[in-house]
Amino acid sequence: MNPGRVLNPLTARGQLTGAMVQAMGSALSEKLIFSSNGAMRNPTLTDYKIPTARDLPAELKTIFIETPDATGPFGTRGLGEHGAVAIPPAIANALYVALGIDFYELPLTPDAVLRALKKTGIRPTDKGGEKYARVL
Repeated sequence: MNPGRVLNPLTARGQLTGAMVQAMGSALSEKLIFSSNGAMRNPTLTDYKIPTARDLPAELKTIFIETPDATGPFGTRGLGEHGAVAIPPAIANALYVALGIDFYELPLTPDAVLRALKKTGIRPTDKGGEKYARVL
């Protein structure tokens, strides 16, 4: 990640970690569900699933490659959504490598993966199915 010049590494790392966790949620579980008349059907955190500490990997590593920005104050650049941009496509690409199936919609829930497997005719019991069973 190129933040320009990092003035406060702890804060910058926290910003990026939060963005990565938020992106994991959008990639794997977060979906707004609406009724036919437009009312939200999952308005609470009981029904709208966001990642918790138990859902996170043991380590989220952030490496800063500083390239001071001549136009930013003190050579800094905004961090914004940098940490969130790559997470959903990385997860979708991992599923492609594991299953040979492209995914174009989020979230990539277990149900969505199972539907895609069924649509392509792949079953966890097919030859080599142990590879797929790990994903499911």
